Amino acid sequence: MALRRFRKKKSLRKSSRRAPVRRPMLRRDNRAMRLETLEERRLLAVGPELVAVQSSNGSLLRDNAVEHVAPRDLVFRFDDGQVIDPASLAAITISRVLPPEIPDGPEVLDPITLGFVGIGEMPNEVVVRFADTLADGEYRVEIGAGDVELVNTDNDPFDPDASRVEVPFDFKLNLGAQVVAVVPQPIDRAVDGTLSQARNQIEVYFNDDDLHPTAVSGTLGDPNPAATVVDPQFYRLIYTNDTLTNEDGGPAGDSEETVFNPSRIDYDPATDKAVLTFLDPNGDPLPLDQLATGPGTYRLRIGTSEVLPAPPVTVNASIGVESDFNTNHQVEILLTPDMSVAEGSEVAVEVERALLPAGADPDIAASYVPQISVTGRTITVTLLSADLDDPSARGTTAAQLVAALNSHPQASGLVTATISGGGRDTNLANRAIDFSPLLLVDPGSRFTTATDVSDFGFDFAPGGDDRAKSVVISSAIDKQFFPLNFPGADDEPGH
Repeated sequence: MALRRFRKKKSLRKSSRRAPVRRPMLRRDNRAMRLETLEERRLLAVGPELVAVQSSNGSLLRDNAVEHVAPRDLVFRFDDGQVIDPASLAAITISRVLPPEIPDGPEVLDPITLGFVGIGEMPNEVVVRFADTLADGEYRVEIGAGDVELVNTDNDPFDPDASRVEVPFDFKLNLGAQVVAVVPQPIDRAVDGTLSQARNQIEVYFNDDDLHPTAVSGTLGDPNPAATVVDPQFYRLIYTNDTLTNEDGGPAGDSEETVFNPSRIDYDPATDKAVLTFLDPNGDPLPLDQLATGPGTYRLRIGTSEVLPAPPVTVNASIGVESDFNTNHQVEILLTPDMSVAEGSEVAVEVERALLPAGADPDIAASYVPQISVTGRTITVTLLSADLDDPSARGTTAAQLVAALNSHPQASGLVTATISGGGRDTNLANRAIDFSPLLLVDPGSRFTTATDVSDFGFDFAPGGDDRAKSVVISSAIDKQFFPLNFPGADDEPGH
């Protein structure tokens, strides 16, 4: 038999004691995140950088930019995130560049008076507004050229090298000629000290922008003037008749007679002055106070040659109809409906003729009072005549028709009749009736009865009136009543 070493069998029951686990814990500690404090770093402070300069005209100003309209203000826009210090805004200066006082000398800078300098809608915007309108010339924009330095609220100075807009920079204003002064009937002093007044002249002073290189003259009627500055068509002296519109016209009531052109114009570029001289048909001096019927108020228009517009035509857009009853405008009768009954449906006035009734005295005016009858919204008017075939026979007059309509109990509730022009005693019954019925409807509700607003605008036909014509349309909005029948009223079935 084999000899074997005796071994104890392991117990199947687990021991209640457990050895501490150390190595896994050590491995876990080794895997934990370790943070190491690195060197502290900060962004370098940067001062304001100019991104753009925008004028009130919408254009962006750059060096040597040319503007044809004088800007009212400039907006300096710096880079985002900047907060400009308002106490440093005096660093922004704008000057006018003048020619050197001596040949080959330095430029002369004339500082511009600024009306307002402040922070704009954003903290990185600066608004510079001019106190006066800039004149023609060259201008220079500078930042920090003086003793004041532009900084932000962190006291970081403006950085011109990093800016997208080069500073300083110049821009030019190339504007049209401007009138700086007008002297009517100027007074001159002679060498001996005596004073004389040129009652037939007007002196016009322009800015320093020569309109012609040399002195030049022009006369009225010259088809080819030497220069536009001496073309009398561009100088119009308008008699205003002490009104703000041209409705009253001139002394004769005609708007064309309110415009006077000078007979001769003399321009000198050395003084930038144009002298307007007015002469009569004989070539003698014509004082300004004798151009019209006497002294008055005038308006001088310079630079345009269009004719004065015609007085506006007033059109009353009302519900009504005007007719001359086929009298060739010897009389005009206006029929206006009552607004409370004219809305929504028309009122018709039918006109007919008839002989005087039997027994009526043809020599009595009362015999010709027209006969009026009303059926619904239709008014029938019968004009009476002594003889329907004799145009000279006596008949109903316009005054009798108006009185009959306004006194009739039913007809007066529908229309009101008035004589808008012509003779009251015009006979209406001695001519054919080819205009009936007269329909009274809302203005513009149909083409056949629409309100005639006449012609307006320009007449381009040969020989037509080339003045601009305007129309003034007046009317009124009247209230209307709409009955509301709600369901469930007491008069409905079931109540």
